[in-house]
Amino acid sequence: MGVVTGLVPLNAPEVFLELHDGNEALGRVYITLQSHLHRAQQFLTLCVGEKGPSFRNSLFHSVLRRSGTGEGLLGGDYEGKAGKGGAAIFGGVQGEEEVAKRCERGMVVRGSPRAEMAAQFCIMVRDGPRNRTVFPFGRVSKGMSVVEEACTRPALTVGVLECGWVLPV
Repeated sequence: MGVVTGLVPLNAPEVFLELHDGNEALGRVYITLQSHLHRAQQFLTLCVGEKGPSFRNSLFHSVLRRSGTGEGLLGGDYEGKAGKGGAAIFGGVQGEEEVAKRCERGMVVRGSPRAEMAAQFCIMVRDGPRNRTVFPFGRVSKGMSVVEEACTRPALTVGVLECGWVLPV
């Protein structure tokens, strides 16, 4: 981890994504990360923008299973390739550390198993079917109503206006 992210508490850092749809502010989503996972460390780094790339100004490119079981908001393509980008910014995110869990509302999970899209993530809006497992690295701590609203909008209109980490007071 870098200088800036080295200042963030090691135990369960919290980040935020400020969502918008065009000129309309939708609100902030706060996410608590599992800091021991490489994918969570990458997510934190992309929220801060410490290595250059950032989720800032990226779009959510899909709503998975819209209005159905396992619905989720898919984003993380910071390269702007409409869901075909979002490469890992450092190694180790595709690994054995990930543990599959039953899909639950509020989880922030791996968006793609492909290395060229390893920064993609999905925020789960509804619990998944019993047989569906995901690879979580965080959980929404506040702002699920913002994610729910974003899921009602057309794909590629909702984006991240601002993002960063929340310093404990």
